[in-house]
Amino acid sequence: MQIKREVLYLAVTDDEFELPMCVCDTLVELSKWAGKDRTTIRRALHLGVSDNRNRCKYIKVEITNLQPTRVIVHIAIKMKKLNNIIINPTKK
Repeated sequence: MQIKREVLYLAVTDDEFELPMCVCDTLVELSKWAGKDRTTIRRALHLGVSDNRNRCKYIKVEITNLQPTRVIVHIAIKMKKLNNIIINPTKK
C-alpha cells in the first residue's frame, strides 16, 4: 500500500484553543488570506511565531491515508477544552 500524504495549512487563533480561522490546501492560498508574502508565512511556520496583525498563528498539518482524522481529532480536543470553560467557567 502506498502512503498518500496531504498537507493542509491552517491559520488558528493565537490562544490556548487554537481554533481554525482558515484552512487552505496550499501556502499560496494561506498567504493570500493573510495578506502576506508566501515567504513570510513559511518563516512564521518554521519559527512558530504569531501574526500580530491577524491575531493568529500558522500551522502545517500533514495527513496520511493511514490517519485521515488527525485534524478533526485536534479540533475536537480544542473544542472540548473550550466547551469545558464555557460550561464550567470557575474550573481551571
